[in-house]
Amino acid sequence: MKRFHRETWVGLAVFVFSLAGLALIPSQVLIRKVGERTIPFPPSAFPFLALSLLALMAALMAAQKWISPSSAPERLPSGPLRIRAMAPVATFALYIFLVEWFGMLPATLVAVALFAFQLGMREWRTLALLALLTPLFIRVFFGHFLGVVLPEGRLSSGVF
Repeated sequence: MKRFHRETWVGLAVFVFSLAGLALIPSQVLIRKVGERTIPFPPSAFPFLALSLLALMAALMAAQKWISPSSAPERLPSGPLRIRAMAPVATFALYIFLVEWFGMLPATLVAVALFAFQLGMREWRTLALLALLTPLFIRVFFGHFLGVVLPEGRLSSGVF
């Protein structure tokens, strides 16, 4: 019998996380009635698509390691937990908090700048341009063209 590899465990864990998120969508996002046609995409469309794709990729990751022929025994990384490994997780948690309070567009600006900096981008002009253009693209493409209702946040009161 094959031993589960680390990638299999990660894939299974993310798959379970995605299924739990899919189960929580109806209680966390207002879903319009089936017969109602006021907006092209309901607020639950993006979380549903994102979590479905995440579940599919996680299942493929777990299956790929399970099905592929095993090579040499895998050694797990050892040593102390590095701050570089936890910075993206902390940034994502901050993003969730910022979306709740300030709305998606200002939160995306901050999160994109932090993620780009964590990935090694140090040129401030490029970083600022990327951080400004990403929320603008989201606003125009998703908000205007697709009609997706973007979260406004508690403190923004419709400013963004």
